[in-house]
Amino acid sequence: MRVISEIIWWLLAVWLAGYATLRPSNQSFDAPITVRDLIVFVVLLAILTLLDKITARIAARKGGSYVKWAYYGLLLPYIALPHALLKKAPSRG
Repeated sequence: MRVISEIIWWLLAVWLAGYATLRPSNQSFDAPITVRDLIVFVVLLAILTLLDKITARIAARKGGSYVKWAYYGLLLPYIALPHALLKKAPSRG
């Protein structure tokens, strides 16, 4: 599980580095990151994290592992949420 955690942190760092270089065409790549850029990044990260936690909670209530679904939702949020919603709950009986 630690390897997966390290991969996720590495992907987050690469994404942050890539996000910092995505600039409008009128700005230089050497321009510093502005407060607006940081706010946008933090808001996007918060939205993705919230979506991830919702996905993991739904799957955990249907019998899946919360931690595994949390990682799955973090790596593939647009696939994991519908997957969790379509997952069948174990039958009680």
